[in-house]
Amino acid sequence: MKITLAQHSGFCMGVRNAILRIVSEINDSEEEILVYGPLIHNPQTIDVLHGRGMRTAGALEDMRGKRAVIRTHGIPVQERSLLKECASSLINLTCPRVAKVQSIINKYSAMGHHTVITGDADHAEVAGLMSYASGNVTVLSDIGDTASLPVSDAYLVVSQTTFDRQLFKKIVGRIQARYQNVTVVDTICDATRDRQEDVSLGIMNGIDTLVVVGGKNSANTRRLAQIGRDSGIRTYHVETEEELNVEDFADSKSVLVTAGTSTPGWIINNVLERLFIINYKTAN
Repeated sequence: MKITLAQHSGFCMGVRNAILRIVSEINDSEEEILVYGPLIHNPQTIDVLHGRGMRTAGALEDMRGKRAVIRTHGIPVQERSLLKECASSLINLTCPRVAKVQSIINKYSAMGHHTVITGDADHAEVAGLMSYASGNVTVLSDIGDTASLPVSDAYLVVSQTTFDRQLFKKIVGRIQARYQNVTVVDTICDATRDRQEDVSLGIMNGIDTLVVVGGKNSANTRRLAQIGRDSGIRTYHVETEEELNVEDFADSKSVLVTAGTSTPGWIINNVLERLFIINYKTAN
């Protein structure tokens, strides 16, 4: 069984910087540090940070008088304003790529454009992005959703940074075919695009099994797994190596291992080690 690690996997720039910053803040401050919502979508990493002293809060009231942190996905404008008022201090760890999309929406919305965001309506990043539109805003998750797009004099089309790039292109094509004055900004981050392309390339090169490592609640990780399933490839989405079973790989010849942008390297290494053990067992 051939085991290959995708060229791009593990922490992206935004996640890496956020974790380094939060660890530095924990080490340098005696004040309690609370993150408003999950810092990133990886339970194992969050558990490690909780062990170092970070806390995660689910309500604004919990942040009162505390040193507050804005998670990498960003938060709605209104909640950010409330945090500034109630927290003792505020650390903004919004991913720079997400902050860029927020800025684009704010600019074009002020010019009268109807904002169209391709993404998951219930995702934390999308909830934040929507709040930056001063006018009308619509979230599209699939091509069929374009039929419900209201008529407007001008449109801005952007995307959740971790959205499926091929689906984004299809939705954009449908909008441009039906409406006039459409401004499109591809805001899917490079890290997401690179990981999706790695999986697509692996499928083209003949892999028969895909192992995706990362949080089950991580949008970009789930999409990597979906690419495999949509292509008919045997796909396993796992958070840790303990979810991998010997019998699952009995007839696997070529396995590609990839990981989402919030998956730490130590978990990826553990998965690879487990696969090499499985390979030894199946070969003997």
